[in-house]
Amino acid sequence: DNITFKSDLMYSHRDSFQQAAPEPLFFASTSIALNIPANQKYNPFGFTLDGTGDGNTNLELLGRRMVENGNRIYHEKEDMFRYSGGLNGYFNMMGGEWDWDASYIFSKDDEIDTNAGHFDVSHLRLALGDPAICAAVAGCVPLNLFAGKAGITKQMLDYVAYTAQNQFENNERVYNADISNSNIANLPGGPMGLALGIESLEHDGFFLPDSVAQNGYDSFNPGRPVESTSGRTSEKSLYGELDLPLLSDMPGIKLLDLDVAARHTNYDTFGGNNTYRWGLKYQPNNEWLLRASWSQGFRAPSINDLFSGNSNLSANIQDPCDAPAKSPVCAAQGVPANYTQPNAQINTQEGGNSHLQPETSVSRTVGFVYSPDNLAGFNLSADYYKIEVDNTIEPISGQVLMDECYTAVAADSNPDACAKISRSKAFGTVSGVSDQVANVGETLTSGIDLNVSYAFPSTSVGDFKLSLDETHIKSYVVDGTELAGTERGGTVFPFGVPKDKSRVALDWTAGNWSAEYDIRYIGAVYEPCLAGTQPAPVGTGTCSTPGPVNPAQNNYKYATNHDGAVFYHDIQGSYAMDSWGMTFTVGIRNLFSKEPPISSVQELNSFDPTLYDVPGRFMYGRISWKF
Repeated sequence: DNITFKSDLMYSHRDSFQQAAPEPLFFASTSIALNIPANQKYNPFGFTLDGTGDGNTNLELLGRRMVENGNRIYHEKEDMFRYSGGLNGYFNMMGGEWDWDASYIFSKDDEIDTNAGHFDVSHLRLALGDPAICAAVAGCVPLNLFAGKAGITKQMLDYVAYTAQNQFENNERVYNADISNSNIANLPGGPMGLALGIESLEHDGFFLPDSVAQNGYDSFNPGRPVESTSGRTSEKSLYGELDLPLLSDMPGIKLLDLDVAARHTNYDTFGGNNTYRWGLKYQPNNEWLLRASWSQGFRAPSINDLFSGNSNLSANIQDPCDAPAKSPVCAAQGVPANYTQPNAQINTQEGGNSHLQPETSVSRTVGFVYSPDNLAGFNLSADYYKIEVDNTIEPISGQVLMDECYTAVAADSNPDACAKISRSKAFGTVSGVSDQVANVGETLTSGIDLNVSYAFPSTSVGDFKLSLDETHIKSYVVDGTELAGTERGGTVFPFGVPKDKSRVALDWTAGNWSAEYDIRYIGAVYEPCLAGTQPAPVGTGTCSTPGPVNPAQNNYKYATNHDGAVFYHDIQGSYAMDSWGMTFTVGIRNLFSKEPPISSVQELNSFDPTLYDVPGRFMYGRISWKF
């Protein structure tokens, strides 16, 4: 009677597709390095185009988006399996009842990705190379890059295009045991509670890229082998918590409660660590609750952070050496005085970093809850938070590395950032930026969370409840850069940080029927804005707030574009058929098909998918059955 066994099993399969524009091919020493000899069948110039960077280079950049091959199509097939099982129960000891549980969780995630629309660089080199060598290779068809869309045939594409296939797997095992007693001793404010626990977590996984990419021949990662990788981490933890009701039922003190907790974790990669927390609650009367907390955090790098293989991203980066006021660092690194950036997309290499250190953090909150006796159903709560994270784990971003290297004052240049940037000796063009995950510095954020709700008195047509949830971000600083109210795009989280996000909800219930109407609000943000290397004039639709050009400060990059606030409307209705244990639900997200603001700093989308809904109205239906 005092022991229960519980288990659950979950399986899901996902088949998903995304689309990107046709693959752009860039031929130069900075990307796909090759020679197109003078006698290549379709070379119209009568001399060799040399983009190898070997000293005879005369090809700075030859670019072509391969529209004949169609869009890039990304397809993921993912299988997730999760099992948990365990025992829980209770026993009497030391004059009280102890609750306990012990559990095991196993999860497995397998994924196969196919990326259609890529090109095999080894085949491109043959098709654009010496015609005699191409003729001697089975299937090789010379490629025509110079005759427009009509110049590329299906036979040419069949030889140079390919579909990549990559495989991922992640496994996790968690062993856990807890014991607690809510009445271990009596204190002036009530019974003291104690909880203790132990946990062991193991995580392993691997990534197996396509063989073409492993050899460095994928056109998305030209010349840089995409490494297969695997890794394993484990950790063991001991933790405990005490609930200490210090005082109660006294004049001016309905309740004063202190909660303290501690956790010790030993990581196989970083050794041991201790974190602590306390929380204080004070109720002067039935209407008010004041609360405050302080806690430490510790986040070890994930298996992805440590061991993921390197891959390329063609990131949108503005080269500071192509600017009205060039940094003196540019000339010192051999960039020609008349250098002009030929391509806004720069190869950025991203991947794991086995030298990472853990993140540590301190969080502080203070707030209140107000529930007035003379207005039943009304509740108001507000909390101020402040969070400091040291050794934040994330990529630095190619743009930040470029800006830190090529500062307006040479003495301020960061040599570590410069070491991550490669340039063509012949033309000064950026050939790549190494942007592995790193401990980028400090993250500081503060703000206010607000909740207001009111449950109206019952009516003849049902019960209504109105609620508001609001988050105001006062500040969000990453490594010295204020992000609150901005949209930076790129590949480094967070992309956009609106200062305000809120949700208003009206709920209705009547018998077995229920409905909800939501309004979601996302505040305005400003994003960096450039038209070439100069701010665009007001009214062109490119930059809403051009910044002044001051050659001494090189601050042309501070031109901004205003992305306005967005309201989304959602509606949902349900009917519960109690006799069958079934609930039927239908709903619409983005009822009025609100479009997200267009952003020019995103890598693949025209909007920020971390903030806004995918464009269009989304309708859904759901049936839940409990038996």
